[in-house]
Amino acid sequence: METVIDPCSSSSDEEEEEPGDIEKHCAVPDDAYFASATSIKPTSNDKNSTLRQINPPSRKSLDIMSYSSTTSYKCVICGSSLQHITTLKGRVLHLKQCSKKYGIQARDLCIKDDNDDHGEITNDEQEMELTCINNESNIINTQAKTISSCFSNLNESSKPPRTLNTILMDNAKRLAKCNNIIKKNVPGNKGVIPQKKTTTWKRRPFKNVNGDYCPSYKRITGTDIICDGFYYASPKLSKTYFLSHFHYDHYGGITSSWNHGTIYCSTVTANLVHQQLGVQKCYLHPLELLTPTVIESRGKPITVTLLDANHCPGAVMFLFQIGTMKIKNILHVGDFRWNREVMLQKSSPLLPFTTLGTSSSLQLDELYLDTTYCDESYSNIPSQREAIDATLKVVEREIAECNKRRLKPLILFGSYAIGKERLYLEICERLRVKALVDKKRYKTLAALNLPPEKMNLLTTRAEETFVRIVPLPHINFKHMPSYYSAAGGTYALSRPFDCIIGFRPTGWTISEKKSNHELISKRTNGKLSIYGVPYSEHSNFLELIDCLNCLKPKKIIPTVSASKSDEQVQLLLTSLDRRKE
Repeated sequence: METVIDPCSSSSDEEEEEPGDIEKHCAVPDDAYFASATSIKPTSNDKNSTLRQINPPSRKSLDIMSYSSTTSYKCVICGSSLQHITTLKGRVLHLKQCSKKYGIQARDLCIKDDNDDHGEITNDEQEMELTCINNESNIINTQAKTISSCFSNLNESSKPPRTLNTILMDNAKRLAKCNNIIKKNVPGNKGVIPQKKTTTWKRRPFKNVNGDYCPSYKRITGTDIICDGFYYASPKLSKTYFLSHFHYDHYGGITSSWNHGTIYCSTVTANLVHQQLGVQKCYLHPLELLTPTVIESRGKPITVTLLDANHCPGAVMFLFQIGTMKIKNILHVGDFRWNREVMLQKSSPLLPFTTLGTSSSLQLDELYLDTTYCDESYSNIPSQREAIDATLKVVEREIAECNKRRLKPLILFGSYAIGKERLYLEICERLRVKALVDKKRYKTLAALNLPPEKMNLLTTRAEETFVRIVPLPHINFKHMPSYYSAAGGTYALSRPFDCIIGFRPTGWTISEKKSNHELISKRTNGKLSIYGVPYSEHSNFLELIDCLNCLKPKKIIPTVSASKSDEQVQLLLTSLDRRKE
């Protein structure tokens, strides 16, 4: 953080400069004018004359010697001598104190600058400011100026007058810059590091001026249905909205004052929207899974069927069947993790799309696809079962190691507001321990309609367990130490712990692997350890290819990074053709 030094404040860390310590060779700006005791010589006409000739300094360099004891420096406010004050800081401080004491404002004092011509001065002249630039060391980058008054035989300056206020402000800026340069040049000092601004991701609300705009990947073709496009919602756009699941990048735009139309979603998502966002129930229409429901859009009947998306609790896919005679089939997956063994069971509505060419087959016209991992580099993201089993082995190994060393471990699992429950609840179930959550998270999880045996694995009492569920961004070396004692962190801990082991379950950690043999990456910092678990609730690249191979859609509409949709579709089709070969 950059430190600004008040020019009128004294600091014990900085030694005051004596006049004799000032470097001799100093660059001088054009408007600066210096005078010293050695540069004042008697006039040739009268050696005893009180008028002295001032020799102007060179523009490139200036020799500044010690002040003469005969030179008189007086305060322009109180008239007292300033000869005993040898530094610029001390004189400026004296001026400020006098200004405050006698009630004289800076604007009341107008001191003219010197001209570049030679002139004569009297013994009553005062010099108020003296600073120096050290060009050789490039450490002090200040300008030195001499302020004098009551000059005789000098022409009027063409430059605008300067007041005491402008002088003080200019020097404050120069000293602040000087202090910054000094700190950067001190041996062993890495320099002044500006404080980083912490920002949180928040999408700027979209201003739908005309009220009828919405991106095509959020519109269901041939209808007025808007899916996960609440930023664009308006009564003029549509009165029929679908929400796939309760994640901010999908429900963003919904507020407690929602009145733009009916929101169709799963029962769990409807509970969360009402509980967390305060939307009135009259605007929510929950639908049951695997139960076809007929709604109307633009005068046409539309049959909607909800399917489990294998994502977070309450996440669903929407199968739209539009029309009566010539039915158009559209599947919107929201966010999903493709698993053919689960999604293509005998009772699945998607099964007829996999038997193309038979009497019972159907053609999928459009597929709105979750392309989060639409890149070949994400082909090796393991299945959720593999990630859970690998995490359990790591937890058991860490607990056994801590028991040998007689250490008390604190285990943290990162999680979103909803999501990752399958991982940490199964770990707790196998270890036969409970997971500590705060009251807000407990209330959220209670709205997910989890089985009783799963809810019994949760607790809000810290003394019952050594496993905590924390926000996923908290799994880092900076924030984890706050969970050591009861005084820090979000949760009140009832006993101290000797080490902390954190787990970050996200598919993006696949890039942190040091080798192909290690499924889970590890980083340590003292008694802190962080494991990157490639547990994802989105389909990896190979699973996307398998989804396309099974459902065989006519058209693919990516819903993630839509600006690169053409490149994504081309990559998917190329990989699909390569697989068929």
